Amino acid sequence: MEKIGMWLIVAAAGVLNAVQTGSNAELHRTMREQTFLAASVLFGTGLVAAVSLALLTGQTKWPSASLAQMPWWGWIGGLLGGVYVYAMLAFSGQLGAAVFVCVTVTLSIVTSVLMDHFGVMGMEQVNASGWRIGGAILMIAGVTMLSLSK
Repeated sequence: MEKIGMWLIVAAAGVLNAVQTGSNAELHRTMREQTFLAASVLFGTGLVAAVSLALLTGQTKWPSASLAQMPWWGWIGGLLGGVYVYAMLAFSGQLGAAVFVCVTVTLSIVTSVLMDHFGVMGMEQVNASGWRIGGAILMIAGVTMLSLSK
């Protein structure tokens, strides 16, 4: 995939992340705040979307590598996503989309800078330069300003 296409898809994912917050908050309210039922609906529709995309893109072959050789962190993505979805369902309606997304994105950036710096979980090592640390600090300042304004 060419670089511009990659960046457009990543940008769309960022926009959809914020839209998903509102959508999920409404689902949670409609389901009378039954968080686990709402999460089941989300993961069910996500499964349908994943299978549909796999069929549309032709990515339907089973991997040739043994799944038993995958490191432990390769198995926990769904669990981690479940925690994120639970938090979004349970709290985004109370916090608002801006605060919820800002807090989760800021902490994702701080964590990512640390993961890159130490090269953990198979990530390529990228030093935490002054620019990266400065950007993380600006994000923390931004989330503080957004949170205090509510």
